[in-house]
Amino acid sequence: MDSAYTQTTGADRPYVQMTGTSDANPSSASHGVKLWVFPEGTRSMSDEMLPFKKGAFHLAVEGQLPILPIVYSSYRGFLSHPCKIFNPGHIIVTCLPPISTKGMTKADMPYLMEEVRSQMMEVYTKTSSQVHHPWPLAESVKKQR
Repeated sequence: MDSAYTQTTGADRPYVQMTGTSDANPSSASHGVKLWVFPEGTRSMSDEMLPFKKGAFHLAVEGQLPILPIVYSSYRGFLSHPCKIFNPGHIIVTCLPPISTKGMTKADMPYLMEEVRSQMMEVYTKTSSQVHHPWPLAESVKKQR
């Protein structure tokens, strides 16, 4: 296999980069490999998802692979990175219908990214409002301030 993962260093932290030819790309349909990617890069603690990064969309378009959006509701009600709090809580996980990339090129990526983000954001907003948190984080955060 001609594809490999290499460790490189970015401006502020190390990151892993996939290298290799498109024929050996492990995300290609011929390899039967599933790739799980968080398109935000990291999760926001706000009411909105962060802007999506392009990497996952490059792989999907290049490999002509469908995108299967999976949406996790907000976990702000029980998790706070700044306060180092991780209370028990609930999330709703929603699997949306696959989005085809058949026939798409890199020129279609901005539209594809916006379409996927829009569909996911609609579900994220709806499911986040439905989640009940038995130990509200807001009270814990107020006590620590």
